[in-house]
Parts: sequence; structure tokens; C-alpha cells
Amino acid sequence: MPETLISSRRPTVRAPRHAVLLVTLLSLYIINPFVQEFFSSRLGLILLDLLVSTTLLVVTYDVHRSKRVLLVATVFALPAIAGRWASYAVYTDWLSIFSHCFGFLFLAFTAGAILLNVLRPTRVTGDIVNGAVCVYMLIGLAWAFLFSLLEVLQPGSFNLPELSVDPIDLAAMEVRRLSVFMYYSLVTLTTLGYGDITPVTPLARNLAAFEAVMGQLYIAILVARLVGLHIVYSYRDEEERGS
Repeated sequence: MPETLISSRRPTVRAPRHAVLLVTLLSLYIINPFVQEFFSSRLGLILLDLLVSTTLLVVTYDVHRSKRVLLVATVFALPAIAGRWASYAVYTDWLSIFSHCFGFLFLAFTAGAILLNVLRPTRVTGDIVNGAVCVYMLIGLAWAFLFSLLEVLQPGSFNLPELSVDPIDLAAMEVRRLSVFMYYSLVTLTTLGYGDITPVTPLARNLAAFEAVMGQLYIAILVARLVGLHIVYSYRDEEERGS
């Protein structure tokens, strides 16, 4: 009888939850430089904005299993996406600020929601690791929105040598700026610090330093948590086999 009960206990197989999001985020970061390199300026920037909007939608889908989280994520995502595309028709600084604020809030909120799922007491699987990587990349993208927002509010907050001002197409300029800050955010989050883009104002410097600290703490805490969960569940499996 006990053997029958033990043999009937099979681990439930769950469909990968974060794989699609991970592929989408990787595609965004990988394709970003090539889009602007091999396409015309206007077409490349539109394609990049399409990639960003698609990423926000995929993030929303990733958290759809919780209705409350989905509702809040949708409230943040729709204005962020609508604001980005509306700027192609009528660009204003207020519209840019509106879109950046909601974009940052959306990414910060969904990254936190996915992180709670990653850190909850559960067996460490490949999909949990995928979720942890997604959170790390979402943090980088959220800070890119925040840095871009700061540059809109306080022009000259960062030294951006490769970003030339284009007064003819301000919407395209905004997309190009976000693209540059996506690179800068990852460099800061990983504490590489190449120095090609540098914060100038005190607020920009403090934000950059805070992101660097966040990146290091995230890796340290996450690795400790996942290793601890793996040890606990490995010990439980040994006890079940022994009994």
C-alpha cells in the first residue's frame, strides 16, 4: 500500500511560463542595434518602437494568470504604448513624459510581480531560472525608461555624444534616445561602466549609482535564494526516497 502511494506521487508538469518573455526580451536587446544600422532612419526607429510595444504586450501576457496583477499591468501598459505611437502624430514633451512614466511604472510593477513568483518557496526549475533572467532584463529596461524620462525633464543630464539632435522629427529622436539608454542601462546594471555615456547632473549620477547597486544586490540575493531552495528540495527528495 505505501509503495502504491509513493509511486502515484508524480511531480506536476507545468507549461513554461517565462520562456516566451525571455525570447522576446533577448530579441529586443539583440535586434536593437541592427535595426538602426541596416534600415533607414525613420523605418528603423518605427521597427524599434514596434519591438518595444510588442515586448510590453508579451510582459502583460506573462502576468495574466493573476487577474489583479493583469488589471494593474494593463492600466500601465496601454497609456505607455498609446503615448509612444501618438507621438508620431503630435509630439509634445508632456506626451513623452506621460509615456515614459507609465512605461517605467509598468516595467517596475511587472518585474516585481514576476520576481515574487521566482522567489516563492517552490522547486527550482528551468522556467524559474528563465523568470529570474527576465526580471533582470526588465529591470534594465525599466531604468532605460527612467533615464530617458530624466533626459526629457532635464536635458543635458547625460553626456550623449552619439545622440545628435534632430529638430525635424522629435518622435524619432525620442525612440533613438530610448535605444541609447537601453544600452547604457545594461552597462550600468552590470557595473561595466565603459564611460562613453556619463551622467552629468547630481540626480543622474545618483540614479546610475543606485541602479548599479541594485544589479549587484539582485544577483547576490537571487543566487542565494535559488541555491537555498534547490538544497531544501533536494533534501526533501532524499528523505522521501529513504522513507
